[in-house]
Amino acid sequence: MTGEPLDVFAGHSISYSVYGSIVDRPGLQTADNLAQDAAGIHAVELGVGFDDLMARQMIWVLTKVKYQVVGEAKRYTRVRVRTWPL
Repeated sequence: MTGEPLDVFAGHSISYSVYGSIVDRPGLQTADNLAQDAAGIHAVELGVGFDDLMARQMIWVLTKVKYQVVGEAKRYTRVRVRTWPL
C-alpha cells in the first residue's frame, strides 16, 4: 500500500439497488452474496484484493461472519451493506 495509512477498522459501506432477484429470494444466500461483494470491494481499497494477493501468491479466507439485519428490503429501494476486517 502507498500513500496515507488507512483506518482499517473504520469499515466500508456500499449501497445496492434492490431488484426483484433480491426481494424474490430473501435469505442467507442473498445476504451472503451482497456481503461477499462488499467485502471484496473493501479488500481492494485496503490493498488486499484478489489481484493484489495473487501477485504475492497469497489469499485471504473468510473465517467469521456476523449479520445484523435492521429492516426488510423493499423492491426498488436501496440497501446498505457494511463490512470491516476483524
